[in-house]
Parts: sequence; C-alpha cells; structure tokens
Amino acid sequence: MNATLLIALSVIGLALIFPLVSPLAVRHFNKKQGIGGDPDSIRRHLLLSGIIVLIWALGFSGISFHEKIGNALAVVLACLCYLSLVSLLFSVRPKFVGFSIGIASSIAFLIAFLFWAFLYSIDDIQYAKAAGPDLHCEVSYFGLAGSSSGMKVKLIKSRFGIDRNVGIAWFVDGQDTPPFTTNEGACLYMLGRYHG
Repeated sequence: MNATLLIALSVIGLALIFPLVSPLAVRHFNKKQGIGGDPDSIRRHLLLSGIIVLIWALGFSGISFHEKIGNALAVVLACLCYLSLVSLLFSVRPKFVGFSIGIASSIAFLIAFLFWAFLYSIDDIQYAKAAGPDLHCEVSYFGLAGSSSGMKVKLIKSRFGIDRNVGIAWFVDGQDTPPFTTNEGACLYMLGRYHG
C-alpha cells in the first residue's frame, strides 16, 4: 500500500470516527467558551454513538440477521444515527471548526456508505447447502475487472433468525490452491475444519 493511499484511508477513518466521539468534542469546545455541556445533548450523542458502535461491532464479529433485509435495515439505522451526529457537529463553536469537521465527516460518510453499498450489491451467493442442525454453508465467488478473484466459503450457525459465522475461508485465484474441486467439496472442507 503506498503512502498516499494510507494517508487518505487514515483521514477518512478519522473523519468517520470523530462523530462517534463528538460528545467529548462538543463539551470540550463549549467549555472553552464557558457555555457548559447540555446533559440532554450529551446523552443524545452517547445514545446515537452507542447504536452505531453496537451495529458495526456485531457486523465485524460475524453476527447478522438471517435475512438480508434485516442487515440492510440495521445499516440504514446506523447511517441515520451517524448523519444525526454529523449534523450536530455543525453546531461546534468556533463555526469554522464545526463546519470543517462536519464537512470532512460528511464526505467520509459518503465514501464509506458508497463502498458498503457497492460491496452489498456484488455479494452474490452461488451455492448454499444445509450442513447439519442449525448449520449451513455458503460458497460465493468474487472478482471484478482489475482486481483479485477467487472464492469465499462460509460456515454459518443460525439460531432464532440470527446468523453467526463459525468459519470462513478465502481462496484467491493464482495464490491459493483449494483442497477441493466442487462447491460441495468446499462445504465438506469447512465442516471438517469446524469439527476439528
């Protein structure tokens, strides 16, 4: 990864994180001006931040709804909470600081949301099979022009409409040689890894 891309990703990451810590920022800037922090405003910030962190933490830990619409609605809720936090950033004083932080966070949000929408639109499961009680296996292929291609195999445990990834394997064409030749073989491979 070159330095320019690393710097750009760091700036986007900071702009995305800043609204989550905005209660501290608003309180800091307001105290400097002798205004004091409004407890209701800080509670609202913390609630919105908590919802966002909870949804993203569950997603990154491999826990999701069984139906895609539930996952999409959770992401939309997180996005609405994030946009509410970004709109509150514009009230930070001095106005130049609030405006700058608000614009940077808005642009970072737009980039992150478009990236998520792109990934969501190309996530296509090619093969799915029940692999036991409350277990199922999914095989999907990835790759676009100018990028790596390959296969992703997931073993998922489902209970009460909630899915949890219990195993995932990536095989990139030209780099990895999978120990199987069929989609069913891929599922058997993941089952063997799961059961030890």
